[in-house]
Amino acid sequence: MFAVRSAIGMPIPGFFENAALIRCTGVHVKSFRIIFLAGIVFLFGNAVQAADDGVDRTYNFPGHGQLRLHLPTGWNDEVRQHPGDFPPTIFISGFDGSPFVVFVTPRWPAPHGASDFGTPKSIHAIVAKAAHAAEPESVEGKLSIVTMGGGRGPGYYFDATDRAPKPGEFKYMTQGAISAGGVVCTFTILTSDKKSVVKTKALNMVSQAGWRPGK
Repeated sequence: MFAVRSAIGMPIPGFFENAALIRCTGVHVKSFRIIFLAGIVFLFGNAVQAADDGVDRTYNFPGHGQLRLHLPTGWNDEVRQHPGDFPPTIFISGFDGSPFVVFVTPRWPAPHGASDFGTPKSIHAIVAKAAHAAEPESVEGKLSIVTMGGGRGPGYYFDATDRAPKPGEFKYMTQGAISAGGVVCTFTILTSDKKSVVKTKALNMVSQAGWRPGK
């Protein structure tokens, strides 16, 4: 089972740990603990049919701005609030040959946060910490960091295979982070089919994410 934490032992927003029942998909995922606040769900998205396959969604985060994602056809989304001061997470699910879930969390800079927020170095460090934490429970052992290309900003991700998934659990995980203007979007992609096109679609979705700062 994967356990992904920051260097100070707190869950990294957008990255998930042990034991969860994802009720809206009916898929039992023990490899990740979802830190959503139970019973509180906010639907901020506004859908606009895009010219190509899928829809453009705009998610409002009061006091911070708007995030825009292009969701492929058949993907369902909702925004869930974390406990405490963590930014909300966009929860995406569906069935594309097999069940899948995708989590996207926009992380805006803290009022007195690090001055290097959103730089390639800082984004790489976030992903490297997550990869290092996931390595002991992965088939691969050593997880390589991949540079994302063709996006709006610097981004990185890694792939991991759960070495001991139980029945009904997801086997394959992709986690990463990418700059989307004024925010850094962390993301997690969970599937059970190695040949699934979900990873490609999800990486393309987050690489084209757009952010409009609030006024």
